[in-house]
Amino acid sequence: MAGGLCAARAVVVALVGAVWARAEQAVVFDAGSTGTRVHVITYAPAPHADMPAITHLASSKVEPGLSAFARSPDDAAATIAPLLRFAERHVAEGAR
Repeated sequence: MAGGLCAARAVVVALVGAVWARAEQAVVFDAGSTGTRVHVITYAPAPHADMPAITHLASSKVEPGLSAFARSPDDAAATIAPLLRFAERHVAEGAR
């Protein structure tokens, strides 16, 4: 999980290029060969730091990975749907 958290922080830094005044959220999909993951990251300003502070991380994974649907990409939607529902439950209502 530590490597995933570092990668998630890198993505957050790439997504955010300004000064933060309040907590924000980012949704990151990681479509790997062994599974597809969604990470809902809540972050806030971190005074005197180069990166925001991650205050909450919620993750979910489904198998198989998207590469399993190379010959039938329409079937991939069925595996992504539960991840979208998971993300929706974890993103603040006002931010959807």
